[in-house]
Amino acid sequence: MKHFLLLAFLFSFSSISIAKDKFKFGKVSTELLEMTSYALDSTAEAVIMYDNGNSRVDYYYGQGFMMKFKRTVRIKILTEDGLDQANQEIYFSTKLDKITGLKAYTHNLVDGKIVSTKLDKDNVSSEEVSKYRSVRKFTLPQVKVGSVVEFTYNISSESFGVDTWYFQDDIPTVKSEYSFTIPEFLEYKFLPGGYLYPKYEKVNSTDPKLGTIFRHEWSMENVPAFKDESFIASYEDYITKMDFQLQAIKDSYGVVRESYQSSWEKLAKELLFDSEFGGYLNKTSRLKNEVALLSANATTDAEKIGAIYNYVNQNFTWNNSYGIIPGDAFNEVVKTKTGNTAALNLILVGMLQEAGIKAEPVIISTRRNGLINPSYPMLTRMNSILAVAFVEGGQIVMNATNPLRTPNTIAINDRSMGSGITVSKMPQWVNLKTNVKSLEMTYVQGSISPEGEVSANIMQSKSGYYALNARKKILAKGEMKYIEEVLSEDDADEEVSEAEGEDFGVQEASVENLKEIGKPLKVKFHRTIEGEGNMGDRIYVPMFLGLGWKSNPFQKEKRIYPVDLPYSMAENMSISLKIPEGYELESIPKPIRIVLPNKAASFTYNVSSTGNIIQIMSRMNLKKDSFMPEEYPTLREFFTQVFSKHQEQLVLVKKAQ
Repeated sequence: MKHFLLLAFLFSFSSISIAKDKFKFGKVSTELLEMTSYALDSTAEAVIMYDNGNSRVDYYYGQGFMMKFKRTVRIKILTEDGLDQANQEIYFSTKLDKITGLKAYTHNLVDGKIVSTKLDKDNVSSEEVSKYRSVRKFTLPQVKVGSVVEFTYNISSESFGVDTWYFQDDIPTVKSEYSFTIPEFLEYKFLPGGYLYPKYEKVNSTDPKLGTIFRHEWSMENVPAFKDESFIASYEDYITKMDFQLQAIKDSYGVVRESYQSSWEKLAKELLFDSEFGGYLNKTSRLKNEVALLSANATTDAEKIGAIYNYVNQNFTWNNSYGIIPGDAFNEVVKTKTGNTAALNLILVGMLQEAGIKAEPVIISTRRNGLINPSYPMLTRMNSILAVAFVEGGQIVMNATNPLRTPNTIAINDRSMGSGITVSKMPQWVNLKTNVKSLEMTYVQGSISPEGEVSANIMQSKSGYYALNARKKILAKGEMKYIEEVLSEDDADEEVSEAEGEDFGVQEASVENLKEIGKPLKVKFHRTIEGEGNMGDRIYVPMFLGLGWKSNPFQKEKRIYPVDLPYSMAENMSISLKIPEGYELESIPKPIRIVLPNKAASFTYNVSSTGNIIQIMSRMNLKKDSFMPEEYPTLREFFTQVFSKHQEQLVLVKKAQ
């Protein structure tokens, strides 16, 4: 055993020290190729051994000032899952950037010898992602478990913008380095992100042409893989990275000649004067005839808003693209009735304004795009647009991309971190966590036979996001499939493979208000659950008939990142069961009442018996949708109790003669 531990220690030391040897592109050691696992993370499918990036602003003859970026990466493949590292992508600006010097190799150990295979040009391709962004894709050859892959490339840019540098990835990183070299006439703000912090050094030098040169260096070693946990809004909010924002360009005397220290007021003004934003908004006056017809029978502003919102939602189709600038010309969108989030919501805002409603566009960073920092206005951090209408007593937030959503029930991805900012003369922050109540109420009337068979009529009433999610699923798959998924999983939004072919005893399914989105959705069905027979003098019945929580969504004992639930929610269940003649409850389960600190969540459970009728009541209410890591143990225990109670069985026994 001692020998084994010694060998393990030596291997651990050698596998880490391999990466700390001086790096030379195109040259790998036999030791690295023989490496079979990563000592600091035995589950790693691959390891980034070295990731080096450097950006430099310099003056180039015939080109002027340019931003030059070079990146070099080496990755060790450890398992079959790690083979995906053979596929790499480089994103760049279509108009401003140029990629050069792309080289890549795959290194393998064959019969004790190192064999290196060069990337072939046939395995390299480019495609446009949007009007402004493109991607260069390449696949390294001869990649297998044990391979070492590496690549390097340069990007020359006419822009002084700097892409985010990620020190962390979804696989471990042994060493990550980034340097940024700039002349003194450029001023940048550095914006670190994540829970880990790199080392930082600043080195000054002098250039006869450019004056003082500042070299900023960041480095990290043994960076753990970023493990994506459930209920995280965006990995961008927690992964270790560095963002850069150009602040100013100065002259040789240090006087600011051009300031990029923006404000939300300045950004809003620029957008309103932009032909592709403000100009687009102004063109909606061409729809004044439609607005007049829609407003003709409206007696209140709320009715006008509803009519115009429904018109845009039902007559235009979202093309599944986000943006703060419409991707197509106004006339093209009106003609094809198709557009991105910017196009559709700018049309909505313009039509509302035409109707005399105080309405404004709201720029946001979507949930998946990550947090925005209100202290650092950056248009590049925003990626979508919503519409807000201001009415007496509050505001109505809208996104005209889904006809199943009511006003204020914006997409989960649009709720972002809770706020967006209006594009107006006086920008203001808008709360995106609207007060839409997401409630699911379940009512059951049933009976139990002497053989333990349960026959029950079930009705579920859903509002808010419960209704939205159910409507989408029912329209896509039908009510029967949806009900089966409700009975087999906690979340009917998830794909359910085990439901295939399984008999859930569901009959007489019906749905009310499927397309009347302003009303609660009602799902009704009859269910029969076969009994296990009379086991001695006892009958066992699942208390919640497959309608309760079937697992605890928080399995891990510890959590690094905050819990970000998609929305606050409430679930109420009321079950009435008639038990067979001659039977009674063996014992009444103990009631429970749980209230988390600050009333963030509550759970009430009670069982009562009157004559031959058993009443079961469960009420769960999550008022808060975000919990910090230190609150996680309490939240986890809360759901443990909910799950435990929802899995209890009723035990019926024959009455004593």
